[in-house]
Amino acid sequence: MHLPPFSKSSAHITNALELASRRRAVGVLSGVHYTPDGHAVGFVYGHASLENERQVLTSFVTLFADEGICTESGSYYVVADHRDEQALLDRERLSANLLRYEQAQAALRRGPPQHFGGKFLD
Repeated sequence: MHLPPFSKSSAHITNALELASRRRAVGVLSGVHYTPDGHAVGFVYGHASLENERQVLTSFVTLFADEGICTESGSYYVVADHRDEQALLDRERLSANLLRYEQAQAALRRGPPQHFGGKFLD
């Protein structure tokens, strides 16, 4: 069993909960790290249907914002802290992978370049 890194009354958790309320987030995540397949793992606070300090695995992370993350299910979480430096490196790597994926999807939507009279038209 994993124990949460901080109690709900910790100053940075309290501040994150206030920010989550202003941003209409579903909750706050603390002690966050990211899985290789793009999910976030952490302890949740302030979630309407989950008890505080419960460890959760989110759905696929689709957006990294300055103070939080958005998931494939449409949930937005404020991130109070990351587990360690490796979590921050994982976030950067996953963010870059997500950008490459979005660029590839945009290219697929555009389709192949059109070829007319020896010239390519985009």
